[in-house]
Amino acid sequence: MVFVAIVGDPGEGKTATAAYMAMMYYEQGFTLHSNFQLYLPQPDGSNRSISKSIKTYKDFNNIREGYFFGDELWSWIDARMSMSDANMFLSDVLLKARKRHFNLINTTQHLSQLEKRIRNVTQYVIYPVKIITDPVTGDRVEIKPDLLHPIDMRPYLPYTRIHAFVCAPDPLTGFYDKVVSEFEFPLEPVSKCYNTDEEVEGLLSGELEQGIKVERQFCRVLRDAYPDEDNVKIKLMPNSGINQNTLDVEMTNGSDLSIFDVTTLSKTKKYFYLRLKDKDISKYPELEESRGAKTYFAFKYMDKWFQLPSFRVWDATKTTIPIKKLLPFCEEIAPV
Repeated sequence: MVFVAIVGDPGEGKTATAAYMAMMYYEQGFTLHSNFQLYLPQPDGSNRSISKSIKTYKDFNNIREGYFFGDELWSWIDARMSMSDANMFLSDVLLKARKRHFNLINTTQHLSQLEKRIRNVTQYVIYPVKIITDPVTGDRVEIKPDLLHPIDMRPYLPYTRIHAFVCAPDPLTGFYDKVVSEFEFPLEPVSKCYNTDEEVEGLLSGELEQGIKVERQFCRVLRDAYPDEDNVKIKLMPNSGINQNTLDVEMTNGSDLSIFDVTTLSKTKKYFYLRLKDKDISKYPELEESRGAKTYFAFKYMDKWFQLPSFRVWDATKTTIPIKKLLPFCEEIAPV
């Protein structure tokens, strides 16, 4: 397990350095995972992806071996996460990287942005520097940002190289100021292997996007099941994600209120399971009493939607429940 941080100000070549390293590992046959696009240009003008996309918790949990590249990794851990959720994810990073044998390379503007536990296990810090070679004289000039005289780097791209200093912590001070190796590469070909304008969404944003998509599907099914009834109102409350304390879809039918927590299924070789790992099941009786509502889990099974009364989830300590055990207590939602 190797932890590497690529540190530098915006535009210094952090992502380019990560992309260059990814290409080197890809050529050696390693599996790549990344929270930004990495690809190789093809002769026909298309791009062939060389990494598995990591956008959600589920994606991250599927990483096995190889290298995970996290661009602005600690900004990627969405600011909307609670402190406990962020700490839990960081613990996952440390634990799973070790047990699942993958290495982590991340970019960050300042080393201090790294959470302390991650910083303590970071073996190397890489500092990239942009160098322009004068096409006439061959002189090399380090590019430094100038607030009053900004430089448009695009015309200089063919003459720009990234020189990277690999540093290890000094055993006495702990500062990453001991240069142990250096490498250099031309920027132009590497810049074609990732989208320089890509904005990496937060981790929770990816989770939200996938969860809300499923909730919208369920809302459409409910509306199809009650097409012409004026007294039925269906409302989407997009709160999908990790450890949310509100439910996702509510339906009023006259004076009756039903609230649905849309959840997902997991499949093994022989069985389907209703996933309840991230649900605070103990909150439902209190919610029913305070809002005068009946609460349900909604899920899709074999191309049909079902609702399960929350009181039927009798063992709140379980993280998954076999579907066959629950189906007799479920009601199918059949569109008209």
